[in-house]
Amino acid sequence: MRPTLRTMSMLTRISSRRALAAPLLSARHLATRRVLPAGTRIPTAEDAASLPRHVRELSGEALLILVKSGPEDSSAARERLLRDVMHIDGVKYEDAADKVEEMARYNYGRMGMLPYEVGIQTAITAGWLSIPLVFSYTVAKKFNDVFVTADPPDVGEMDTILEIGSWTWGWMEPPLGTISFFLLCMQYSRDQRLNMGQKPYTEWYKSQRADRLAAAFPAYTTEIVRDYAKATAFDHSDCDGIDDMPNDPNATDADIADTGKARSDVGRQRAAR
Repeated sequence: MRPTLRTMSMLTRISSRRALAAPLLSARHLATRRVLPAGTRIPTAEDAASLPRHVRELSGEALLILVKSGPEDSSAARERLLRDVMHIDGVKYEDAADKVEEMARYNYGRMGMLPYEVGIQTAITAGWLSIPLVFSYTVAKKFNDVFVTADPPDVGEMDTILEIGSWTWGWMEPPLGTISFFLLCMQYSRDQRLNMGQKPYTEWYKSQRADRLAAAFPAYTTEIVRDYAKATAFDHSDCDGIDDMPNDPNATDADIADTGKARSDVGRQRAAR
């Protein structure tokens, strides 16, 4: 089948556009290439080889900066505590992990997290329930019969979910609006407390956990223990054993398997509590 004159003309235009776009794309690529100034030092192979790849390879100063700057860094706080235990107890790095695991289990607490868990479940439940309470006639009618006792809509005024919503909004607007305004006031109050340097519940809870752990292990540096307690107030992964710990070079496969089984047993016991 021979190409028609129209087809050949179209192919010619496409080829011309590609030919014109090629140098433009090349120029754009050259213009966006990052050209380093003269004398700029770039990393060498030695620099790449000496790059810290784990928190245990950081210096003490770097760990202090990570812990004290901004939100608590649990890995940096754990590493500081490990080194403090090594220094005070005179033990190896791997042996210090046993003491840190003991401190992590002592710092574990579920009651302090109860307000957060209740708030999360309440918000999820209320959010999902609000949809059928506003737009479902079946659910709204049952709710109205029990709690509201308002007049039902006339025939033909509940054919769509928007019509149902206009009927239910008469009694749903006051609670939803009041709850929204209440939450807004609580948020504003919390912001002002933070501006005055007062502690909200989260900071108070962390301070309580820190004081409790420091009092239980007075042999170690109080500030380091408190930083660890605050950083792991909501992170209880250390209770099952510290991850990424270097294995004992003399340990056999059976020893490693027994250690993993023991940590799993601790995890199941903690979950049962």
